[in-house]
Amino acid sequence: MNTELGESTIVELALNGLLPHLKASVTQSDPKTYNELRQAIDIAINVTECHNHSVPSTKVNNVPQVPATTENPATASGTTDINSLLSSFIDSMKTVVRQEVMALTPNRIIEKKDSSHKCHVEVVGYAPIQKLGRHFSGDKKGYAKRQTNNSPIPKKSTSLRIKKKKTPGVFQLVTLNVNKIQIEVYGKSISCLVDTGAAISCCSKNLLNFLGIGKDKLQNSNLKDAMGVGGNVLPILGVISLPLVIGNNSYWNDFYVFENVQQSILLGNDFLLPNKVDILNSVGSVFFPDKENNTINTLELNSGLARTVSGTTIPPFHQADIPVTISNVRNQVALLEPLPSLPEKSLAGAKCCVSLYETNKSILRVMNPTKDAIYLPANYVVASVSALHPEMVLPMSTSCHQSPPKIPTQNEKCEEEYLDFDLNNADLSSEQKQLLKCFLNRNRQVFAKDLSELGHTHLYNHVIDTGNALPIKKRFYRQSPQVLADMNRQIDQMLEYDIIEESDSEWQSPVVMCKKKSGELRFCVDYRAVNKISRPKFFPLPRLEDVFDAIGQADANIFSTLDLLSGYWQCGLDPETAHKAAFVTPSGVYQWKRLPFGLASAPSSFQHLLTQVLRNLNYKIALVYVDDILIFSKSFEEHLNHLQLVFDRLISAGLTLKPSKCLFARPEVIYLGHKISKKGVQADISKVEAVESFPVPKTEKNVRSFLGLTNYYRKFIKGYSHLSTPLNRLLRKDVPFE
Repeated sequence: MNTELGESTIVELALNGLLPHLKASVTQSDPKTYNELRQAIDIAINVTECHNHSVPSTKVNNVPQVPATTENPATASGTTDINSLLSSFIDSMKTVVRQEVMALTPNRIIEKKDSSHKCHVEVVGYAPIQKLGRHFSGDKKGYAKRQTNNSPIPKKSTSLRIKKKKTPGVFQLVTLNVNKIQIEVYGKSISCLVDTGAAISCCSKNLLNFLGIGKDKLQNSNLKDAMGVGGNVLPILGVISLPLVIGNNSYWNDFYVFENVQQSILLGNDFLLPNKVDILNSVGSVFFPDKENNTINTLELNSGLARTVSGTTIPPFHQADIPVTISNVRNQVALLEPLPSLPEKSLAGAKCCVSLYETNKSILRVMNPTKDAIYLPANYVVASVSALHPEMVLPMSTSCHQSPPKIPTQNEKCEEEYLDFDLNNADLSSEQKQLLKCFLNRNRQVFAKDLSELGHTHLYNHVIDTGNALPIKKRFYRQSPQVLADMNRQIDQMLEYDIIEESDSEWQSPVVMCKKKSGELRFCVDYRAVNKISRPKFFPLPRLEDVFDAIGQADANIFSTLDLLSGYWQCGLDPETAHKAAFVTPSGVYQWKRLPFGLASAPSSFQHLLTQVLRNLNYKIALVYVDDILIFSKSFEEHLNHLQLVFDRLISAGLTLKPSKCLFARPEVIYLGHKISKKGVQADISKVEAVESFPVPKTEKNVRSFLGLTNYYRKFIKGYSHLSTPLNRLLRKDVPFE
């Protein structure tokens, strides 16, 4: 007998292994110790006729019973050997579970008839990817019904989804709290899911990107597709072998690679069975056998539920702190995670940490984003509860001084507290406009009102590559007193916000103050001499044809455009080459700490940065062209979701937007000189007027300017190449301009 297990655990396992009629009788005595269990079994045997025909169930989700012997030991000796009973139970359980799991190996055809369900269980040519815990099928209505009845969520176990049709697929079981351990892959610590319900091990493509492994390292897989629980087909990209370090042990294992999976890496039975890894849910441990039989990691199980104390009505466009009672968790800090029961009622809940040292009651913040009041009945399960260890909670950084935005309290309408967004031209109802304002102000940190809130990304630094060229040194340009005063004002401002710094660089380029449309002066540096000796950076800008094709295929009805506040200044400049971008003024020499305007390849660098930030979102829900971002959706609800995805990426990258330049939820927008709407892509009327009012070209330069303007809209002009041939002929060498 394994003496490492607790006495209560052994009693629980032994009870589960008894025959049903014995278990029912013994359970009434509620034994807590070995002696109490032995006495209860003796009494049950003496008053009940023992039937010796029990057979282990073939269902994976049933706990196997102890096989009957030819002679009942209790009958022969008058007492039951608990140790023998437990040992027989554990051996029988392991045998049956391993047989059933091995039956789910890839490329094997299995059919099992279940007389009670009148249907078949089958796996044909696909690798089963299963999850531990409760099985949530694709039937949301059925799940909602179970939640209404407040049925308890069981401890983690493995069960098959029964399919009435013989459709090849993957039986997927999900769980609220997954079993995870920390492993090392190529020296990097990664959280890994240990899944006894998965026949194969798998990982995500994002993990390979994180490890710096290219797609060319993937090997071909004999499995092409996998079908998820919702019927969605997940293509398998390939197979890769990875080195694992778990505790003091090292392993190599093959992983099937998927484009998008919930877990970054998962260990299935193709790893667990050959290495004899055991998971004992009753004590929450994973056993990796080695010479010392060490326990590598302790797993957290589904430890409790949060239920509403009383019936609560949440008004439309409000949020409320709902009182809840906590079960099964005491005297510790715990994490409350909202369950799918809330989205079923069109509600959203917030994760939170709670202290349960003095009481089993707490609160859960719930938001109603709809226009209808929603009622939550008493004793309604709203969240799962998991114990938190102190080492899992990170201390707040002392360097973070910015206070989080204020959250509207219960029964308080979300007002325009932080930023004023112009939604007059948004094609929305008044309720939707109010909700959008709330949504935007909840994402306050993605917006910057001025340079004091300017973002600074850590993802990319622009490098100025001039090879072995000698420094470029120019004199500063003469400026009028008024322009010079404005120049000095902007220099002081950029010094204050850590955009530039004083320098003694030998590279010195002059400053040019350019007038904006608004009449203000833009601070620019003349880098023409530096650009001539700089090696260009090649990162392709999107082709307009590809951009507009993506918009046309999306069939979108609602659009938003985002504009970064001084976008280039939010990108870093390589410290080793920043001195080459130094500029000279009458007040001294300075150099940039951020990417300045005017440098060669600066657009390519910024395109590279934003493409990296919006990876897997670009061309799907958003488009990025240098610093212009377009988000498109089919509905308002979908648009809020898309905006949140983009905001999360920008916040994570440390980038900020200029609120006055952003347009939200418009039926049509101007993007890259074109009008984008649900009708498709059209020419911008203002640009058409510019073509119509263009003066008659009188020089070769005028012809080039006119052709450059009209060529931008050539796809809207039938026979453009034929019409422009006479003008193109004027640009040929030795052709007189007539």
